[in-house]
Amino acid sequence: MTTNQVIAVLGKILRQELSLPTERVVRSGENFKVPHDPDLYIVVGLAYSQIISSTRHYTDRDTAEQGVNMVGTFNIDLTSEGQEATDKHQDAVMALKSHYSEQLQETHGIKISRGAQVMDLSFAEKPASIKRFRITANVHYTHTIERPVDNFDKLEDPVVIVDSNSINPEIKSKEVI
Repeated sequence: MTTNQVIAVLGKILRQELSLPTERVVRSGENFKVPHDPDLYIVVGLAYSQIISSTRHYTDRDTAEQGVNMVGTFNIDLTSEGQEATDKHQDAVMALKSHYSEQLQETHGIKISRGAQVMDLSFAEKPASIKRFRITANVHYTHTIERPVDNFDKLEDPVVIVDSNSINPEIKSKEVI
């Protein structure tokens, strides 16, 4: 599962559990600007990730599967000009641990960690009176790829090149008995 796929799953969970239209949950980096209305908007993106382990095994004679196990910290930003972000940030935390969330986690092979941190970032928006909350969620996931493998029996036969100038002159002058 790629990082973008994890973001899509988080967005789907939040849309479903908070009963939001599709256009109200967006991916970070899409040049999103909060519209001037009191409704809730959610932006989901990766803050940082850490590789826990990497693996490689052979699925058959000609294919290798490589994988990395990761923990990604994802930012879920709830924003509104009205009070909806203030009223629903707890609901967003509960959405991450809902029954629907557990089903999607199992389906997609990811795990959202228990604790989520909530930060009130509204103070940065005082002049505009925009309410902004950030929820950070740690998600464990694995990204795998399969690649063809060139085996030794498919490689060209080795060619031995001997340079006559590199041979020791004493060995060259001796006769073979």
